[in-house]
Amino acid sequence: MTAGYSRSASGTSGAFALGADQYAYSGALRLSLSLPLFNQLQREEQVVRARVAEDNADVALRDARLAAAQSFTTVMGAYRTAAERIAAQAASVAAAEEDLRVQQQRYAVGSSTLLDVLTSQTQLDQARQQLIRARYDQRVAKAQLEALVGRDL
Repeated sequence: MTAGYSRSASGTSGAFALGADQYAYSGALRLSLSLPLFNQLQREEQVVRARVAEDNADVALRDARLAAAQSFTTVMGAYRTAAERIAAQAASVAAAEEDLRVQQQRYAVGSSTLLDVLTSQTQLDQARQQLIRARYDQRVAKAQLEALVGRDL
């Protein structure tokens, strides 16, 4: 809704005189009202856009929750796998230590060669290296879990 008022004066005079009452005054009052009955479906388009934006936000939230659950499952699986590898590698180290002990005793009595002792020592070193790697992998998985959860475990 708009409103406007204007006032004007007009007249002719032989002498230039300001403020004389020989002018004819006129006034105009204008009122205007605009009510759009058809706005080319803009309101309906805004409603549809808002609903689509809401649906997109819901889907994004669902995707974020599923991604967090998937990340947790993956990291937890890596942590448990590393723990099982530690147990297996600890048993391998124990077996390699026993094999080295037996080979050293056999070498001492002359029933084994130095090459057998060195091979057993290499296998023990590799088993220890794999145990260290498994412990490292478990610590990395634990750090990833802590980062995902947001606190120390």
